[in-house]
Formats: sequence, C-alpha cells, structure tokens
Amino acid sequence: MSEVRRPSVTFLGEDQPKLRRKAKQAYSDLLLAAKDARAFPPQSGFFVRAAGVTESGLVVTGGNIEYQLSDAFVHGETSVIAGAFSRAGKDDKLTAIGFYNREFSENPPAPCGKCRDAIKEYCDPKLVLLAGTEKRMTATPFKEYLFDSFKSVDPEDLSPQGYDEARVALGQSLDAYLPERMRSRLYGAALVGESRGIFRGSFYTNAGYDASPPILNAVQVWRNTAGDLDFSKVVLGAYDRLPKPSYRDRQALLELDESLMLATGREKPLEVELVSFDRQTGDVTGAAVTNSREWLPHPFSPAAFGMTRALERQIEVLG
Repeated sequence: MSEVRRPSVTFLGEDQPKLRRKAKQAYSDLLLAAKDARAFPPQSGFFVRAAGVTESGLVVTGGNIEYQLSDAFVHGETSVIAGAFSRAGKDDKLTAIGFYNREFSENPPAPCGKCRDAIKEYCDPKLVLLAGTEKRMTATPFKEYLFDSFKSVDPEDLSPQGYDEARVALGQSLDAYLPERMRSRLYGAALVGESRGIFRGSFYTNAGYDASPPILNAVQVWRNTAGDLDFSKVVLGAYDRLPKPSYRDRQALLELDESLMLATGREKPLEVELVSFDRQTGDVTGAAVTNSREWLPHPFSPAAFGMTRALERQIEVLG
C-alpha cells in the first residue's frame, strides 16, 4: 500500500501553530475545492479560484466575475463570503479562505483593499488565508494583513497645512444614503501638493450604493486638474475621533504613491496624518501619523506585482 503524502503547510507571520494531520488534510481539501471554483475575468485576465470553510465545517466556493470597463466586480473573496452568508447565515463565520494556484509560491496571497474590508467586517477574526496547491501551501493569519497601530503625536508638532481642506471635504460627504449609525465612520481627505494646491476628496455614494471613498476621489480630482507630481503629505480628518480609513482607500493611496515615486525618483513613502476635529469648533483634538506603505501590509499594488509599465502609464496619460 502506497503511503499517503501529507500536505506541507508553511505558516507565515508571528504565530507558528503546530497542525495535526487532520487539520492539514482539511486545508488540502479546501484548496482542492478552490481548484474547481469558477471565475470569469475578461478585464484583468487573472483567475481567482477560492473556497472557504465556516465554523460549522460548511465549504463554499467562489471566483472573481468581472464586467468590462467597470468596477462592479465580484471578487473571489467576496464571492465566498456571499456564498457562506446565503447558505449558513451571518453567525456561522468563515474561518479560512483558500486560493488554488497551479504552482506553489512562498509569497502569501495579497487580498485587495475591498476584500480586506469585507473579511474584516464579516469573517472570524482568527481567519487564515491559504494559497498554493493541495500538496504544498502557505497559511497566513488574516491579522497579518491589517495595520491600525498608528503613531499618536501632538497636533502642535505637525504643520496644519491641509487641515481646513480635509475638514471641508468631511463636511461635503454625501451621507444621504447612509443610516445614522454609519455616518460617524466618515472622513475627509486632502492631498497636499508641494506647489500646485491641495486636492480634496469626500465620501460619495448614490441610490445604487456605488460608494467611492475619500482618498480615491481626491486622486481623481488631482488627475483631472493635472496637478503637481510632488506631494508633501496626505491629511485625513474625522469628527470627534481619529479616522479609520478603509483598506480600499489605503490601496488607492499606495498605488498613487508608487506611480509618483517612479516618476520623481522619490524613495520615501508619502506621510499620512490622521486628525480628529471637534464637531462644534472645528479645532484639532488629536493626531496620529503613518505612511502609504506602512498602513497596507502585504500590499496589493502594481509595484508588488511587478507591473512597472502600468505605473508609468498612469503618469504618461496626464500629458
């Protein structure tokens, strides 16, 4: 009788748990399920075949489905989350999501910002992301993809440049379609140029709930006005608390910064200042700092994927 080969699991991150054979086999079975998932990516050409398992042991599969020239995508991760919701409800949370690859890579999977937001919102906090083949895979705790340890600073030690614009952008947030409990999560953004002005971005949504976050909107304003290629910082502001920027927005800033660094030769990532405003007076009551790289671990970005030409093109089309 031939010996059954045990799957090889490489854990990435600070935690290095010892898995029993049964657990390894369960991970292998999950990737085999992902192997059979269906995907349709006519725009990106990148197939994301995924599978997830819930606390009760329910396995669901999903894949990315794209619509040309639109961001109305169903991502592999969100497809799995929706499948688990429809079959098991919101209380039977996903504990692992696996991605099948034809060849093993030691690099961990890199969920995009949207998917990080969805996983953080709806899945088990101890969720593990798997990637590889049924015989060899990496396993990364989802917490390794999150960063909220912003460095607190005295607002008096920072330049107030961009604060007024971030506060104005916050006030212009389109909240008509948001329930009251979600409005406290809004924040405004200001891209501070070295010489050609400051570019505001506000939260926007519509009756179709096609939401667009503040940094992404500020980037669009900058692009449509042929702004400066040199920025000094980005300011995010919220009322009565420090902003909690979405990972989708963090991804938007990192991609912009990568293109600007390539164009200008700048090596230091763009600084991000997070400030809280008193709702009544507008005064700054607290501040913290980070940067465009630090706040998105295991980045989902063109530079991370070796897409140098895509970064160059972003600047070329500005004329």
